[in-house]
Amino acid sequence: VESQRGAGSLFTVELPRVGADAAPADADARADAEAPGAGEHLLYVDDDEIMREVVRRLLERAGWRVSTAADAAAALERLEQPGHGVQAVVTDMTMPPGMSGLELCRVIARLHPGLPTLICSGHRSDELLAQSGSAGVRAVVAKEDLL
Repeated sequence: VESQRGAGSLFTVELPRVGADAAPADADARADAEAPGAGEHLLYVDDDEIMREVVRRLLERAGWRVSTAADAAAALERLEQPGHGVQAVVTDMTMPPGMSGLELCRVIARLHPGLPTLICSGHRSDELLAQSGSAGVRAVVAKEDLL
């Protein structure tokens, strides 16, 4: 996902070849090793335990190393650990009680400038898109797109 405020978002989907002209198996292994996320470390934040587990497994299958947090406080605690190695944060928007995903992204932008943040939400609105841009969020992803 690539997104620029005011310019829109670009979603790239790569599908394997099938049929007689399909690439050999060793090419598939190379593609997996070179795939975005191969070995990169994400922190996924969601108050829903089942969603955390499902998304963690999906992201790991896609080659990411994944840590999870149940709320914003736990996510910020993780980011304060020396050598945390987190390269991006993906957070749910609605996380009662306490800090929302948007507020978490604002804090991360202030404390860890340059650390990419993404919000996933079941309710993407123009207001959320506008607020997320001012909070330094790289993209707002529909929750169903994660699954």
